[in-house]
Amino acid sequence: MGNSLGSVPTVHIAAHNNYQEIKGVVLISPIGSGIKMINPNIKISTSDLEEIDMFSNVSKVSSICCPVLLIHGMQDNVIPQSQSQEMLIKIRHVYEWFPRNGSHSNIITKYRSKFFVKVKTFLEHLNYSLKKSMIDSFKSDNYETSGTTTNNNKRKECGKNNENCDAQSSN
Repeated sequence: MGNSLGSVPTVHIAAHNNYQEIKGVVLISPIGSGIKMINPNIKISTSDLEEIDMFSNVSKVSSICCPVLLIHGMQDNVIPQSQSQEMLIKIRHVYEWFPRNGSHSNIITKYRSKFFVKVKTFLEHLNYSLKKSMIDSFKSDNYETSGTTTNNNKRKECGKNNENCDAQSSN
């Protein structure tokens, strides 16, 4: 879970999760780009942004293989919700919640009950997916091919270009 500037290390770790230990990510009022915070009208490619902006979540979120719950208040006056909107279209498996009157710091206070319901529902979805994956893995472990289990053959790393990102959801 990453909130505001804390979303930067969260996204970085999740985007480099090559062995799929991370099963889900929650981002609350995340920063999309430090440079775009300073100059929202800058015209720069995502790949160039990644090279010069150490706070560029927008250039990394497409590498996240696990589901992401993206929460951002529409009245945020610190980090514009447009930063989340830009990331939204790049995230593979996204669940979103944009509270109409949410600001940068009131989502967990003003919307406490709804916030916990959203997060709980997201975690329950991850738990169900994990259990299903474990059952499928157990079933496939019972059938060996060429001296290795089918499960070992299905385990793939999630590459930087996302060529294997769907492997996690198919396990």
